Amino acid sequence: MSNNKLDATYKRLRWQIIITTFLTYIVMYISRKAFAAAAPLLMTDLGMTTVQFGLASSIYYI
Repeated sequence: MSNNKLDATYKRLRWQIIITTFLTYIVMYISRKAFAAAAPLLMTDLGMTTVQFGLASSIYYI
């Protein structure tokens, strides 16, 4: 493979990784914020204590 073609391939892959990482971070951030905002209602609805909900949310994020 020529150097020019190899450089172009690496450049394209580098941008794909950067964009994928950025989009994944945004989705996880929004998900985490939405989950935290809904926490009081979920705890009331499911009859969970704060400790139980904290354990469940930790397991969810792992």
